[in-house]
Formats: sequence, C-alpha cells, structure tokens
Amino acid sequence: MKSCWALGLVLLAVCCGFAQNATRIDGRQHPQLISDNAAYRAVFLMHSHFETQQATTRSEQFHALIGFAAADHQAYDEVLRNFRQQYDHQVESHNAFVDSASSSSSIQEMREEVSNARKSLAMLVETARTEMAARMTKEGMAKLDAFVQSEKTHMVVGVRSAQ
Repeated sequence: MKSCWALGLVLLAVCCGFAQNATRIDGRQHPQLISDNAAYRAVFLMHSHFETQQATTRSEQFHALIGFAAADHQAYDEVLRNFRQQYDHQVESHNAFVDSASSSSSIQEMREEVSNARKSLAMLVETARTEMAARMTKEGMAKLDAFVQSEKTHMVVGVRSAQ
C-alpha cells in the first residue's frame, strides 16, 4: 500500500507543477497548506484504478477505508470511473499537444498550454466533487471530506513559486 501512495505522491507533485523553482509542502507538518483540490485529486487518482481485476480490487479496498454506505459507495465508484476517463483524456490531449508542438511552439505557447491543462484538471476535480455531492448522502460526503482531510497528513506536494 505504501508503494501506491508513493506513486500517488509523484503524480500529485507532477500535477501541481513540481519543478526546479518549486517548494514542497509536507502534510505531516502543515496539512492545512495543501489545497483541497490537490488533496482530492490525489485521492481520486489513487482510488480510480479499474484497468484490471487486481486494480479494481485495490481501489475497492481504498474505498472501504472511507466507510461509505452501499449507495454512497456505488455513487462514488461511478463518479470516479467517469473522473478517471476524463482525466486520462485530458492528460493524453495535453501530452499530444506537447509532443506535436515541442519543436514548433514558442515558450509562451507552451506555458499557456501547461496553465490551461492545470486549470482543466482543477476544474475536473471540482466537477467530480460537485457530482458526488449531488449523488451521495450528506453523511457520505462528510465521510469523504474527513478522509481526504486526514490523508493530507500523508502528502507532500510541490508548489510553484512566483516567477
């Protein structure tokens, strides 16, 4: 399970723009400094692996840690599947742009693409949270939020410094 979290933290660092001029927020020391969007994104990515039966079983084990009632669990699972499909599509689109534009685009165009990709991913997380709030019980959402907040203490995220 620790190796899964390590992968998740690497993904989160990449998604948050961890770069040469970045600093880190250690959730063990300052969990309140980790944005809810970054924390939810990390949890959603860790919980949304459905490629194989083994990955699905592992995701189900993560879901069980939250303690959802059956209906909330089903709604969470369905929203996560949709989230993951959209997330993967956005990442593939961004990567295709970078691959095709790396030699022909200006630095400014690349920065704009990266900025737009970050905004799109943040919006995707918020859309998933909104859909969950509409489909799940208040108790289920409270359990999810408490779980995400507690997981911040296990995260280390990269934050881009002002340029």
